[in-house]
Amino acid sequence: MAATYVVIDLETTGLDKCRDKIIEVAAVKVGRGLINDQFSSLITIEDKLSAEITMLTGITNEMLVGQPTITEIVPALAEFIGDAVIVAHNAEFDRGFLNRVWPDERQWLDTVTLAQIVYPCEPSFALAWLTRSLGIENRDAHRALSDALATAELLIRMEKDLAAQPARVKAELMALAESDAGPLADLIRRRSGDLRQPVAGGKALANKVATPPQREIKEGYQLDIDVLRQYLGPDSAYRERLADFEDRPQQLLLAQEVGKTLNAGGCLLAEAGTGTGKSLAYLLPAALFAKGSGQQIAVSTHTRNLQEQLMHKDVPMLTRLLDMPINAEVLKGRGNYLCNRLYKYFSAEPGNDLRHFLMRVAVWRGMSDSGDSGEMSLNAYSRRLWQRLAASKENCAPFCPYRQSNNCYVQKARQKAAEADILILNHYLLIANAAHESGFLPELPYLIIDEAQHLEGATEDQLTTSIDFFDVLNFAALYKRKEKGREIGVISTITRSQGNIFALDGSEQIAMLTEKLDLQTDAIVAAAEKFYGALDGFFHEEMLREDFLPARLRILAHHRLHSDWPLILQLAEELANSLSLLAATSFQILDLARAGLIDGDK
Repeated sequence: MAATYVVIDLETTGLDKCRDKIIEVAAVKVGRGLINDQFSSLITIEDKLSAEITMLTGITNEMLVGQPTITEIVPALAEFIGDAVIVAHNAEFDRGFLNRVWPDERQWLDTVTLAQIVYPCEPSFALAWLTRSLGIENRDAHRALSDALATAELLIRMEKDLAAQPARVKAELMALAESDAGPLADLIRRRSGDLRQPVAGGKALANKVATPPQREIKEGYQLDIDVLRQYLGPDSAYRERLADFEDRPQQLLLAQEVGKTLNAGGCLLAEAGTGTGKSLAYLLPAALFAKGSGQQIAVSTHTRNLQEQLMHKDVPMLTRLLDMPINAEVLKGRGNYLCNRLYKYFSAEPGNDLRHFLMRVAVWRGMSDSGDSGEMSLNAYSRRLWQRLAASKENCAPFCPYRQSNNCYVQKARQKAAEADILILNHYLLIANAAHESGFLPELPYLIIDEAQHLEGATEDQLTTSIDFFDVLNFAALYKRKEKGREIGVISTITRSQGNIFALDGSEQIAMLTEKLDLQTDAIVAAAEKFYGALDGFFHEEMLREDFLPARLRILAHHRLHSDWPLILQLAEELANSLSLLAATSFQILDLARAGLIDGDK
């Protein structure tokens, strides 16, 4: 049965639901993909409107004279809404104001959350941005009826786009919505149909990448340095290929020095001031040398902005200048790519905090070739959720089924990187690969380091390990967490899987070890709370002693003389011991699982 929605929008005197007042209310009824009815009214208040609110909304004090109060309008609004699903854009705001005068208990559908799921790569989810992006008209923005109508059109459009998702994506959305009783889950169930199928690889994984071909290396290749003048010199015959070509003697000089260094080997240290055109100065000889020699040239940068500039502006410009294709790829660290195994694991038993984010990832997987989280616009909270799904060295095991079947985003990114003429990466990945000898990067026979002044800082950051309180909590949540009064996580999975994985004669031992895991997980959380609480107090006390408030505190000899320092060390050791005990128990269970699989021929 099709649902009836009522889209609500309020205009208020400010953002504080306890202090500010509603000055306009609008409601738009939507059913079967059509706008069927509308309701709106200005609201009189005792206070005078500020000039800022009048400028924003166009509502004046004179317009509110003789209008009903909010308590007078609520009965008519409630009758208009009836038993429909209430919808709003950024629903917490409107609901917070409306519930003060109409304490309705039903859940609201937030079109911001729905938009994040249906359009995961939009850079903003503000109503103004989404309506412009989707071509939805909003003639009188910041007036309640116009915003409500625009939100209603947005809802209708999102329902259609949700229904048009590929069958695999809809099946994943259905599975994620299955144990959720909210209006968002109801909408997804209605628009996705009755589909059930296992979580698979996503769009990118249908396009499997074979082992890259071996490079044809031309030993002893020498780049003709005079060729560079033909492209960048004052008499360049190719300047018409670039609309904004400028004769820059320093750019040509730098390009020639880069070319000579590529020919002879060794190191070149060059400082290029603003306006030199340094990117093209090193990319031109690098591209010509890569094409001529068959060798790959790597370029390391500090900022993502420069990576984007190189990939989307400078390399295309170089392609036009040379009139030949340049294969350039950006390779990022593992943590930027989705781990399909973790996605499948968390999708099986999603918690409330992760469910909507997993829905967003499900839609994004259906359209992404790379599995790179940079395609999505993630805020700080979403980035923290992303960490649970991100690939990592620890999770990239040789026996991973996605890796074995070439259905791994990290593997695909590395394969594409190996084929590139120009490989673009950042300092952090460069240093991490060298420091940990991870072999994540291909061999880099030629390396250009741009923004080299930041290399030292990147080295310091990469050679330090950082684990915060939430990292520990997220780790503990892998083992056990509560969802609607039900325990889920590794511990509950082991308990349910005993008959399928472990030998029957080991069930008593498994039960004992599982109980140990449960207690050890609780001990980790308790130890983390004590350690990070003490560390936080110590940090803030030391900050007050400084003449300024540092963003970080380097522990020096005089800090270790503080009376609280021995306690901090003791609590750190207790946390480390708790983690070690959990790891030891986990390995015991893994050994039993392996034995059960062998003995039971499963």
